[in-house]
Amino acid sequence: MVAPPRSLAKLYVETAPPARPFGRIAPSARKKPPMTQPVFDSHFHIIDPAHPLVENNGFLPSPFTVADYQDRIQGLGIAGGAVVSGSFQAFDQGYLIDALNTLGPSYVGVTQIPDNTSDQRIRELHEAGVRAVRFNIARGGSADLDDLDRLARRVHDIAGW
Repeated sequence: MVAPPRSLAKLYVETAPPARPFGRIAPSARKKPPMTQPVFDSHFHIIDPAHPLVENNGFLPSPFTVADYQDRIQGLGIAGGAVVSGSFQAFDQGYLIDALNTLGPSYVGVTQIPDNTSDQRIRELHEAGVRAVRFNIARGGSADLDDLDRLARRVHDIAGW
């Protein structure tokens, strides 16, 4: 596996939501010179308190809304990204669909779905901008590996992801 370029590794650290609140950073202290090429933020979580959260192994993250994310990336040249479902969101898709609607078509979703998700629901998620499914085996899993293999193949056949 090739390590990401230094600038992308730094970007991920700067845009990832803090696990615990550390106070607000003044926007003027956060602004960086614009990057010269567009960047795709490949993995971030939106934690919207308007949607259900589930404590997982004692972890419940602090809120980090779409507005917080947009504020955090200001001036960094972010052209799009992947909103990734966390184990603390269980199988709720409402936050993901809302986030994708707000962020726009240059953002995609990575969802967690149970193995009994209907074909129609998979199509609806695809129409909303979801382009990948993740399986969290350690936390938040709902099925064994054989079921996940079947689900992955079914999702690919239905939606191409």
